[in-house]
Amino acid sequence: MTRRPATRRPPKLASVAPPPAIGPRREPTLRKRLLEARVSGKQRVGRTEVLTTARRVVRGEPTALYELTPFAGLTLEEVMGAITAGWGPDLGSPDLAATVSVDPDRTLACAAVAFGRIADVARRGGRLLFATTRPASLLGLSQELAKLARVAGATVLTDDETGLASIDAHSDRRLRWFDDVAVITDGHDLFGGPGFGAAAELAFHLPPPDLVVADRAIAGGCLGIGIETVAPAGLDAVALAVAAQRGEPITIVPLDDTRPPVAYAVLEDLARSAFEVDAAGHSPAP
Repeated sequence: MTRRPATRRPPKLASVAPPPAIGPRREPTLRKRLLEARVSGKQRVGRTEVLTTARRVVRGEPTALYELTPFAGLTLEEVMGAITAGWGPDLGSPDLAATVSVDPDRTLACAAVAFGRIADVARRGGRLLFATTRPASLLGLSQELAKLARVAGATVLTDDETGLASIDAHSDRRLRWFDDVAVITDGHDLFGGPGFGAAAELAFHLPPPDLVVADRAIAGGCLGIGIETVAPAGLDAVALAVAAQRGEPITIVPLDDTRPPVAYAVLEDLARSAFEVDAAGHSPAP
């Protein structure tokens, strides 16, 4: 047998390394999911807007207080401290146009406390009221919380709708319930105003709740009449943070409250974990 000349031999094939082993897919952390959904992290508002809101709260302007009474002896330094404690933004930049951020770790920690409190009241058979002035964003999260509370044993205060009432200076508004969550409507559209007057209408229409889960002026109005409140809060709700710092019975969940409903899926997951009770009767850590 003759050997083929080297010039006529096929080229040697390069050695191919075996593909790397693919391990199990790592699920993103809750923190990462919050940041990716932009529920936490950099906000649309800048330092100028936040400082303006803080000064309005100091002056006691009703539209900034969200139905809370003016705070006696309030200083701008106290308000800024409440903002930092509530949302954790860095307002020290000399650039007045600088954006501010919501600390995702603070969002998770506050949400765990808030959802644990809702679960505790629900398991005791307490009366819970759910409402939102941000239906385009927070309605889904509020509905999930209401469902979890009802399953856990809560009496969820609800109805079909209230009569006409003056809400946000409009006389043709009413409150209507969607899956146990009250929202503001004129019978045709849902509205995302601050909710001035809605808390009084709810108090007139329903028995007194043990805990309210609401935002903006509904949260402030309920807190103002002495009802414990859990409030998802954007950086416009500075007055609620001041109330919390002064020991009022309110737990705020710092977040961007203008995101699409799907963005809050991570908080819905966290809420479900708060309602999962182990054999010892304690909620697992988030």
